[in-house]
Amino acid sequence: MQVATSRAGANLPAGIASALGAARGARDAVLEVDEAYVPAMIQAAHPGVVVLLNLSRDQLDRVNEVKMTADRWRRGLAMAGDGCTVVANVDDPMI
Repeated sequence: MQVATSRAGANLPAGIASALGAARGARDAVLEVDEAYVPAMIQAAHPGVVVLLNLSRDQLDRVNEVKMTADRWRRGLAMAGDGCTVVANVDDPMI
């Protein structure tokens, strides 16, 4: 069974596209997605499962505030549809 993944940790759209392109026959993908791109990836990929591990205060210059990112994630998950399973870290109060 082939699974698309980015072993190098490239989590921006170009790296994700490269990982998917390298595994064209893969039915499944396990991808790290940059926090700012989670909603766009959910909308584009229609995933069966989304795993949300943690939100932390890294790269605030780029994503502004953790609460804003959490709000974006919620809006993204609203687009996922009923068939999507969400696995979330209940120890992180923002998730």
